Amino acid sequence: IKYVILPPFIICYIYFLHSPLLIDDGRMSFWMEKRSGKKCFMLSARELEITWADSPDIWSWISIPDSRFEVVAALGMICWLEIRGKTSFGSTRNLLPNNRQECLVHTYGSPRPPREDGWLEIKLGEYYVGFDEEEELEMSMFETSYCDWKGGIIVQGIEIRPKAEML
Repeated sequence: IKYVILPPFIICYIYFLHSPLLIDDGRMSFWMEKRSGKKCFMLSARELEITWADSPDIWSWISIPDSRFEVVAALGMICWLEIRGKTSFGSTRNLLPNNRQECLVHTYGSPRPPREDGWLEIKLGEYYVGFDEEEELEMSMFETSYCDWKGGIIVQGIEIRPKAEML
């Protein structure tokens, strides 16, 4: 049997294709997209500004085995839904240079087709990262215009990833 010794950068590349790495004290996750090898990351629900997140009668912080983070945000019932996230291009620029990106919220309980991992996505938008930009990226998801009751979603975080290219 012959053994091949792989260089450390290839070992890291293979690892990040299959295992997200928790960074920033477990408040952010980094991994590489399997199809393209491009870099992605997710802001955890704890890293987001969620209106009334500290009100246990509205939001609860629970553990789910399928989540990459220690806790996720579970919504009870609410009329005013508002979730915001922010990150600097300083932290994303080296991860995602010169590509069109998209932001998505990962939830359970919303009417979208599930992903392979069981989570659902709600697309928040797209943006472009140039090489020398030092800006902040802000994203939000809200429904505040109607007084209809909303509930039952579980928010894992906001994913920032390269936009899938059309074939």
